[in-house]
Amino acid sequence: MLTIPDEFTKICDFLKRLSADYAEDRDVMRFHLYKPQDLLDRLYESQELRLEFTGHDAASSNNRLFITQDEITTAITGGSNISQSKFRIYTFFTENHTAKEKADFLKNEYGLGGSSHALSGASDSWKNSDGKGLQFSRGSILEPYAKVTLPWSNVAKHIDELIQADKYLSEKEKEALPGYQLEQENLALERAEREYARSILSTAPSEKKEIDRATAVYDFSLGDTVYLGGNTYDILSYDDSAVLLYDHDFPIINKEMARDEFDRLLRDTPSNDGLIVPVQDEPEAAVPITEQQSADSTPPSSELTEGVRITIGDRQYIVDRIHETSVSLQDVTFENATGFPIFRNESLDYVRGLWEESVLRRNIVAALDDNGFVVSD
Repeated sequence: MLTIPDEFTKICDFLKRLSADYAEDRDVMRFHLYKPQDLLDRLYESQELRLEFTGHDAASSNNRLFITQDEITTAITGGSNISQSKFRIYTFFTENHTAKEKADFLKNEYGLGGSSHALSGASDSWKNSDGKGLQFSRGSILEPYAKVTLPWSNVAKHIDELIQADKYLSEKEKEALPGYQLEQENLALERAEREYARSILSTAPSEKKEIDRATAVYDFSLGDTVYLGGNTYDILSYDDSAVLLYDHDFPIINKEMARDEFDRLLRDTPSNDGLIVPVQDEPEAAVPITEQQSADSTPPSSELTEGVRITIGDRQYIVDRIHETSVSLQDVTFENATGFPIFRNESLDYVRGLWEESVLRRNIVAALDDNGFVVSD
């Protein structure tokens, strides 16, 4: 195809667009073994006219490039080949962990794999990872003329030094870090809520119902444990087409599985029943709070505080926790029914606006009632 001018142009145009999109958002590619701009440069180089020169034997040299410390540092600051790996590494290393725990974390994070163009972008340079550590090499992948192997303990020590010197994350990555951490906090909160709900559901006295796994809805997220084909995995990432899994039996190898196969194996294993969303019987409708009942009580403060009740649509919520930019709400519409608490997050501005509107309305109702007006729906 590269020998056909029209096909060559189409391929180059595609790589130009992909390179521009990749520069804006690295998540357009799930894995980062290859860089679109590097591939484009290599394509252009392949079309250049090459001139051959014959040198005198005396001018030949056996000098070869060696592997420098700067090249190793640059490669390490690139993270692993999995999306958002640097954020995971940085977060773990800035927590309270021992040197051994950090080394074990890196071994699992990098897994078993490798990539080319690892040192200064050279096509004959390689980076590989396994249970022993990181290996960097130059020359043939099978017979390199230069090779450096760093045990995971050394890699962990080097990353610690880079973080302490504020050289591990780029300026752009530092700006994106708070958003990643907030996302992880929300995921952790969701996992904790699901685990709490499952524990309540497993101990609550209820009529035993047969589970129809073919039609059941499974609720899972990043970090959840699943059982597939007799093996135990943790979910690292997923989308509509594929799922990336951490294998408990082979921790240095991450397994990628097609989404339809994952869904089938998930349903085939009863051990995954804890992920099924329970189907509850329709509870009795909650008795709404009337405007007259609201007017009979002391007008509430317009300040939004934890513990107050608020209505969104036809459901009642208690403000569970107020964060800097968001609010955690506990659904108490059916608080007297058998079940488990359901939470949702909304923006602080949205909930504060609803609360202030509710307070204003109740104060108006109270004022009308004080003046002898009858308020009705």
